[in-house]
Amino acid sequence: MLQMPSGDTNKKYNGAACSKVLECIYEASNGRDDQLEYVKRLLTSYVIGNGDYHLKNISMVYVPEGDQVGRYKLSPVYDVVNTAIYKEDGFVLYLEFYENENIEPTV
Repeated sequence: MLQMPSGDTNKKYNGAACSKVLECIYEASNGRDDQLEYVKRLLTSYVIGNGDYHLKNISMVYVPEGDQVGRYKLSPVYDVVNTAIYKEDGFVLYLEFYENENIEPTV
């Protein structure tokens, strides 16, 4: 599972790419429903100009009972706001879509 270290605040922006987050969501939730929900959240952030959708705004909660007992699911969405209006150079999506040489995932 991908966990954010508390010491380096920049890791929330460059600690993992969206593709790695999708892998982690699949492993933790054991299904594609949460992956689809994550993609919807990425698209929503892009459409509304939420350039602050970073790793600390993506959480999963433990499922204590039911069909998925012992698994995790995406928590309800939070901290979704338009930040593009505050940027002089326009909207920037903070997370890379795919890992590259500049990203060092924390697993």
